[in-house]
Amino acid sequence: MIDVLEARRLVQQHLDGDRGDPSWLVLTGEQEFAEGWVFYYDSRRHQATRALVDSVGGNSPIIVNRETGELKSTGTARPTEEYLAEYIESRRRIREGWPVELDGRLRDLLILVRDRVSGRTARILSHYLGRKHPARPGRTVLDELQELERRQMVSRRDAADAGEAWMITDRGRAALR
Repeated sequence: MIDVLEARRLVQQHLDGDRGDPSWLVLTGEQEFAEGWVFYYDSRRHQATRALVDSVGGNSPIIVNRETGELKSTGTARPTEEYLAEYIESRRRIREGWPVELDGRLRDLLILVRDRVSGRTARILSHYLGRKHPARPGRTVLDELQELERRQMVSRRDAADAGEAWMITDRGRAALR
C-alpha cells in the first residue's frame, strides 16, 4: 500500500520518463477516491504563461492504485469521471475473479448466446462468429463456450430439438455492460 506522497513521486517519475527532466511536465492537481488517486498534469511553461502554444496535448489524467502503485492513463475524449468509473468497475471485477477483459471473440460469442442464437448448437455459433472473427488455431467454438462456462458466464442445458442450448448467466450479462 502506498500513500499520496509516494503516488505523486511515481507519477512525476513517469512524467519525467527517461529524460529525468523535472522541468518540463508538472503535476497540477489530484483527486482522491477509494482505490487511489487521479493526477492531472501540464507543462511547466503553460502553467506560467497560460499561452495555448505552451499547452500539452493528450495529457490524459493518470490513475494510481493505492494498493499496488500501478499507474493507468485514462484518456481525454470523455470526462475523467467516466474513466474513473470504468477503472473502479474493472478493479471490482478483478477482486471478484472476473477476467480483466474478454477478448473480442469471446465477447462476441457471449453476445450471440445472449441474443438466443445459442439454441442452435455450437456449429451454428461457429458460422455466425466466423463472419466476424477467424477461428483460433486449435480451438473450437465449443472450447470457447466451455471457457465461458468455466467463468460462469454461460450455462448449458439439454434441448431435445437442438442438442445443447447455451444460456447467458447474470455474470455474463454483467460482463457485457
